[in-house]
Amino acid sequence: MELNKDLLIERLSSKLELRGVFLYEDWLGDTWVEHLMLVVSAVKGVSPTTMAPIVRLCMVDMPEIPFHIIIEGEWLNQLRKGSLYHSYASLPIHRIYYSRPKEIDLLLNKKIINSMAEVNQKEYEKALGYAKEYLSASSEFALKEKYDQGVFMLHQYLEVKIRAFYGLMGGQFGKTHNLEYIIKKVRSAAPSLLSIFAYDVADVELYRLLDTAYKSCVKGGSMEVSAEQYEFVRTQSVFLAELLDAMVNRMIAEVATYRAQLPTDKPKEEKRSAVQVVEQKENSNKSHQVVVEDFSDFPWPQRYKDDAKALLDDIYSKHRPEQILLVNYRTGGLTKGNPFQEKASKPMEELEMHLVVLMKNRGPFRYREVRRGVVCVTMVFLNVSYVERSLKEGGRFVNAVWKNGWLLRKKATFDTPLVPVEIDWKEKAVRMDTLVCNAEASMKNMLSLIKDSPVLMDDTSLLLLHQLIDMGVKTYLRCVVGFIPEGVSLHRLMDWCAIADTQVIDFFFEWNEVEKKVLVLAMESERVCWMGEAKNFSSESKQVVRKRAERLVEFFLHLCKESVQSMQSRIVEPIAESATI
Repeated sequence: MELNKDLLIERLSSKLELRGVFLYEDWLGDTWVEHLMLVVSAVKGVSPTTMAPIVRLCMVDMPEIPFHIIIEGEWLNQLRKGSLYHSYASLPIHRIYYSRPKEIDLLLNKKIINSMAEVNQKEYEKALGYAKEYLSASSEFALKEKYDQGVFMLHQYLEVKIRAFYGLMGGQFGKTHNLEYIIKKVRSAAPSLLSIFAYDVADVELYRLLDTAYKSCVKGGSMEVSAEQYEFVRTQSVFLAELLDAMVNRMIAEVATYRAQLPTDKPKEEKRSAVQVVEQKENSNKSHQVVVEDFSDFPWPQRYKDDAKALLDDIYSKHRPEQILLVNYRTGGLTKGNPFQEKASKPMEELEMHLVVLMKNRGPFRYREVRRGVVCVTMVFLNVSYVERSLKEGGRFVNAVWKNGWLLRKKATFDTPLVPVEIDWKEKAVRMDTLVCNAEASMKNMLSLIKDSPVLMDDTSLLLLHQLIDMGVKTYLRCVVGFIPEGVSLHRLMDWCAIADTQVIDFFFEWNEVEKKVLVLAMESERVCWMGEAKNFSSESKQVVRKRAERLVEFFLHLCKESVQSMQSRIVEPIAESATI
């Protein structure tokens, strides 16, 4: 269901003193979602909160899009003060309707944005430094098992972040330090905050630990906080902070793009020196991408090339990465040289591309799968700092990508040299051999439970099978690829295995119908634990668990040991010097 913009404006105008409607995007957990800002004239005795039910009435048969209402006078005042948030929301590309467009264009001129908006951005960057120190202190307290102090530092970390973000909106919280109040205060502009810190769910007491720890530690007291509670709060806090950073980076990029497109005054153009002209051209090219590879030499049908280029352009426009690299691809009868395997892959009916997206700050992005036409893309996001460090340390995955991968796109201003180094294969082989031996012992212990335990409940056997699959897939990725994406479900990790070879996916596809039903339950352990779907387990299904568990252990251990042997074969022993007589 699409938003009928004309009908919405007609309805709102008939019920409110509507001045403007702006539609832009907010970050909501793992995707960008649309958000409406409605500008209305002030009506005596009527607040924006009172107007909200009227807006919902007008949108009753339209998509449920988050919105907030702002009085025109306050909105104009925020633009005059250079509020980054309101400048971003009010850009011409977001404008659906405004009764006096010339006035808003004057307010969004280069002078206004250059002055106050840049000051606000510097204040936000300054706050990031303080927040980083609080997060580091939290980790130190956690190492000492002082989890209440660690949660207190997380409170300070989040408070600094959210206050800085609210400052970009032109708002202030006053002297309050209550995080629950602060987060709910910002929800009009960033509803996704409440999707992460949901104060209306069963975990509400865990979220309120932040405020409780703050009150306790400020008074010099202490409180009991378990390691599990601390890890939960830390994960949610870091995720929320990364979400705010992603939103700010998006706002800065779009406002900067708009500013770069503004016309320059001719008299000033004539007075500038040649050096200033060159500097302006360099600045205007900051967000331009350089197309390094247009696939003209690739033996693909034209449709594949067109869809691949369109998809890459879309990825670049959304994320503005420093580089986009192709690790390998697979299609009908065509396969790029794979950095991780020497065996040929089976032909496919579509184009599958595995990409690495390099960013200065990846924010909340870790792993994504996108599709356009016949092209399916699996990509991981890496920070420049992580890649530089991994290259120096001889990380297998990063070295393979930057040595054998294909550079497709890059930012015009990116000039950081990323050079692979020689890998110490002896050290890697020893480490992976130890890892595989440990994994083998654990997997065989679990297999022994499944096969030989006299009393093993159906749900327990399925959960053990789940753990075997999880351990097998992750051990395979550590050995063969050398990299496991963070925060990715087991289903997607199995897809990620295809970056090296399709053997893992083929192994599971070969299961028959009965075996696949068991696989679905084993993969989705929540259905076993929470929905009790193992109660109707048949004797045939029990045999499937035993049979497939044994085959699964053999399969993954064979692949991992084969990978270790491949590393051992690459070891170059130093030539001994001949003895002198």
